[in-house]
Amino acid sequence: MLAAARELDPPEKKEAVRLLLQMYPDLDPKKMVWVGKSLIFRTDQRTLPGIKLSLEIRVGDATLRPARASGSISKLKRAVQSTAEGRWPSSSRKSTSRMPSKGS
Repeated sequence: MLAAARELDPPEKKEAVRLLLQMYPDLDPKKMVWVGKSLIFRTDQRTLPGIKLSLEIRVGDATLRPARASGSISKLKRAVQSTAEGRWPSSSRKSTSRMPSKGS
């Protein structure tokens, strides 16, 4: 997920997607969705490290930067909605850790 400090207008969003696809032509524009000021898109494990470490897209006076990565689009959408409400999403009630709990 890429996020900007402000919401982009439609021409800026179109330009941001164009620039992203220019840098990463293997991305599928059909698997991209804008939620507020964030662009959520699907990628693979080979492309993700480069995006997380070095991607920055400038459109006008706005800058999109990597904000989060998750295997689930719905988790990213909830994260965007939570930050728009001024709070960070809490962790899942289910443990996603592969380490056994202390009581095990």
